[in-house]
Amino acid sequence: MSLTIVVLICFIAITLGTITLGMLYRDLVMAGGANKTPSILERSRMLRSMNKRADIPAGTSLEKLDRWFDQLILESGVPFSSLSAGLLCVTTGLGLGGAVWLFLNRPEVGLMTAALSMTLPLIWFMFKRRKRMLEIREEIPQLLDLLARSTRAGRSLEQSLTLANEEMKGHLSNELGLCIQQLEVGKSFSAVMKSLAGRIQLLEVRILASTLTVQRLAGGNLPETLDRMAKVVRDRLYANKKIRAATAAGKTSALLIATICPIAYATMFVLQPDHMKVLLDDPLGQSLLLTAAGLELLGMFWVASLLKQEE
Repeated sequence: MSLTIVVLICFIAITLGTITLGMLYRDLVMAGGANKTPSILERSRMLRSMNKRADIPAGTSLEKLDRWFDQLILESGVPFSSLSAGLLCVTTGLGLGGAVWLFLNRPEVGLMTAALSMTLPLIWFMFKRRKRMLEIREEIPQLLDLLARSTRAGRSLEQSLTLANEEMKGHLSNELGLCIQQLEVGKSFSAVMKSLAGRIQLLEVRILASTLTVQRLAGGNLPETLDRMAKVVRDRLYANKKIRAATAAGKTSALLIATICPIAYATMFVLQPDHMKVLLDDPLGQSLLLTAAGLELLGMFWVASLLKQEE
């Protein structure tokens, strides 16, 4: 590898790393720490930008990917902006890929490592989103009970939401706080409920937002409706837990099968590098390696889709 390429890679990595660290410092420290959710101003800005673009059809695959990434960051609840999260992915890929390139002096291996490394932050964001959505789903019955009791006592919907925000702890409490602030600045109730359903794209939240909006416009026995919804949500949660318990062994087996091949290859590459270099030096070995990697990813996506349908 020429000295010019090494200097260029180092310059790009240091530049992006500096920018990423600066943005992470802004998002984590200035916003109140990594253990806190993103600021209301930042989440409002992200959602407002997404709502503006939602009216315009996404014509290209790049626009669809951009919207999906923004929604992922919003739903995961991480204290990052979309730009900071994107730079984190790029910096991770450049750092790990550049290190492998310099260590092995093989550009193709470094580029492959960089492409795979960029997915590591995405996997973490997806894990955070899934965990957050599961926790929110567990909190919904408590919210419905609080709203039902409060409205049965004669309070208005705004007062009931304020009471639920004060009594509850967790992700839903933060989202209710944003709803209350939006109502205080004069935003319509239907727009606030639409915003809530956009931030938390769960079926239960969409039904709740539609129910509260219709009740606000047409009236009705809201406490009884909320009690029935709470019972239905609890039954759904109980059924989902039974399904997850029944499929736990299958998920563990699928995870083991999916990871054993990459782990075995990495182990052999470290212990016997001369033997494994045949796959990298020979054209047939490179084709077989790429085919194996493609089939591995295809199988992982297929198994993940099957497990998702079971849930």
